[in-house]
Amino acid sequence: MPSFKPDQEITLDRDTYGIQPHPSAPKLAFAQEGAKGTVYQVIRRSDKRVFALKVFKERFREAEMIRLSSKLADFARLPGMAVCSRQVIHQGGYGSNVLKKHPEFEYAVLMPWSSGRTWFDVISSRASIAPQVGIEIARRTSAIFASLEAASAAHCDASSGNLLIDVNTLDINLIDVEDMYSPQLSKPSGVPHGTDGYNHRQARNEGQWCPEGDRFAAGIIIVEMLCWHSDRIREKSTEDGTYFAPSEMQETNSAKYQLMVDTLQRIDLLPSDLRERLAHQFEQIWLSQTLAECPKLGSWHFLLEQAPRALLGTRLTDSEITWPVIGWKEIRSSERNASSPVTNFAPFSASTTPSVRSVRFMPLTNHDGRGTFTLRWLPLSEAKSYEVARHQTPDFSDVPTVTNCGETSLMVENNPKGKYFFRVRGVSETETGPWSSTLQITVWRD
Repeated sequence: MPSFKPDQEITLDRDTYGIQPHPSAPKLAFAQEGAKGTVYQVIRRSDKRVFALKVFKERFREAEMIRLSSKLADFARLPGMAVCSRQVIHQGGYGSNVLKKHPEFEYAVLMPWSSGRTWFDVISSRASIAPQVGIEIARRTSAIFASLEAASAAHCDASSGNLLIDVNTLDINLIDVEDMYSPQLSKPSGVPHGTDGYNHRQARNEGQWCPEGDRFAAGIIIVEMLCWHSDRIREKSTEDGTYFAPSEMQETNSAKYQLMVDTLQRIDLLPSDLRERLAHQFEQIWLSQTLAECPKLGSWHFLLEQAPRALLGTRLTDSEITWPVIGWKEIRSSERNASSPVTNFAPFSASTTPSVRSVRFMPLTNHDGRGTFTLRWLPLSEAKSYEVARHQTPDFSDVPTVTNCGETSLMVENNPKGKYFFRVRGVSETETGPWSSTLQITVWRD
């Protein structure tokens, strides 16, 4: 069992760090759980500098992280790749003193904190941005991916959740770089297949750990940014932090695809020929049979360099971007209030009653079409455990397979070919919450 609690300070060599509180709910720690581990925002007491501390789940703690981080340092000089400058905690090396008290910190990574909100947060909140802002962040995003491709590298999981945008400066950074492709990097044990809503049909079958691994997904993100000023585009986005649903990807008769093409062709701030060339590149990636057929990322950057720039000091948006408060861990205190800090925080709670709220699935990542994958969902502070139901009929008329678990993830194994419909709900000490929205997963190969 982990011994570390969010209210504790940690000492790495001679430096002491404290866990930062959530910016919108001070009783919660700034600590987000992801597929491979938990990222804490920590502050170094000596100079008040803020860092990210990524503590991996046990099955992802590998000595290879030391060599990987050494190789990733070569990419830290590229735009948007600050997280590649990192130190790994390990026996006999950096921060080894902390392992006596907290052995779960083995191979944890300390790296610069990239401030901002994820593009996932912007989409999920349907936050409005001005056309010139969309153009500016699309240009900066294209510069990051073009620089990576020019270095024969790829992030390999370009998605809305892995792109951070500073609300005040529009600076952009990529995060979660452990599965990057480069000729100098070793192939990961679990080849990235991308994130639903951003992965190419080839990637879903074969993975996208290759030099062209970002071409499709990054192109989708760039077009999302260019079109996000449109009310119609925002209204049609999914609840999972993407514009396209997995079932809509690369469907030539998709109404949402056609709407995005039309929106690209109507951006008044861009010259007509530039609009047409951007729309054409979008059509190319959408109709491509392989990742190699997609336009190079440098071509997106070349086109967007011709677009007008946003004025210095332009903010991302004046709309509220909702913080996913239920995804953060509570900071424990001997004087803590008996009631839930989340339900006490009115702006982020639909109700102040003690009822169990609906759970929300996270986007499915690294699904290769086979019958083994991991479901993840945002935790609820009031839930003590969760029930996951697997149905084989969309109307839930069959008898489901129900699994009880105490964590916010569940590995599902050995499903034969077919369509499956998953729901999850939280269970407290006194009641069971409502079922979540349905997550449909198709297994198409053995």
